Amino acid sequence: MAYVTPRTWVPGELVTAAQLNQDVRDNISYLYARAHCFIWTVAGVLGAGADQGFHLRGYGDITFGEAEVLVKTAPTGQALIVDINKNGTSLWSATPANRPQIAAGATAGETTSFDTTTATDDDVLTMDVDQVGSGTAGSDLTVVLWYV
Repeated sequence: MAYVTPRTWVPGELVTAAQLNQDVRDNISYLYARAHCFIWTVAGVLGAGADQGFHLRGYGDITFGEAEVLVKTAPTGQALIVDINKNGTSLWSATPANRPQIAAGATAGETTSFDTTTATDDDVLTMDVDQVGSGTAGSDLTVVLWYV
């Protein structure tokens, strides 16, 4: 579900349940789902490799909602692909095609499909750069893992 700009109500207008559900309930759900995140950054021209950036530890029971990847310099030739691991195992171990990626020539990408959807207090999250492009490698990477 996407955020929808709320209506501007006018005096005397009859408010329907559907309008309130969209303008209040759905927008609050959207914003709440994006209230918490883990962030990894890698400065400079990227090289493929495991365990790049920081080791991050979850707190409490969390559920992953979206993974975003952004670069300042777009990859060329092939997509830039990253992987996020929980305790050394990819969040996309069954369907690696769903890993977050940035198409060649683009500077952002995202995924909301996960094979592993949750983490707890003792889980350690790491980030790998699996592919950087076949011409120009992407550069100045930010990876954001949104969770609730």
